[in-house]
Amino acid sequence: MRKARQISGVKKIFIRSGIRYDLALENKEYIKEISEHHISGCLKIAPEHFSTRVLSLMNKNNSSFDEFKKYFEELNQSRKQSLKYYFMTGHPGDDETETAFLVGKMKQLQNAEQFQLFTPTPMTDSTCMYWTGMNPYTLQSVKVVYDFIRKKKMRDMVLKVVGEKGK
Repeated sequence: MRKARQISGVKKIFIRSGIRYDLALENKEYIKEISEHHISGCLKIAPEHFSTRVLSLMNKNNSSFDEFKKYFEELNQSRKQSLKYYFMTGHPGDDETETAFLVGKMKQLQNAEQFQLFTPTPMTDSTCMYWTGMNPYTLQSVKVVYDFIRKKKMRDMVLKVVGEKGK
């Protein structure tokens, strides 16, 4: 991005789709540089969930979330730049209890505006879990919410928080 900024006629280069905050923490100079040159008001990151059970089934770990958030906010106090978050509900292993935990964490954040209800997509471990009800690596049972009414309830729990943030 440094080289691109030096090209004649290039005024700004913004990160629009977000970054992997867990990887970015390995190079704090990178976070500083994107904060100074490549963010237009907010930076998108995807903690996706806060339940360690659900995250482990996603093969994800957001243990560095608080550290990243704190560092980013310290860097950007004077710039008034913020983080925007993306979450997911309805993933295998998720249920109303796990979603309530997610919602509690989301209420503590600003800009919790985007979320997705899990949709099975071909060739993923998550889809395998969704259709079989088993973890493909351990063959242990995984709870999966198939019932539309329960899924809608989980979606509405998250939507309520997203809607409150939008007011």
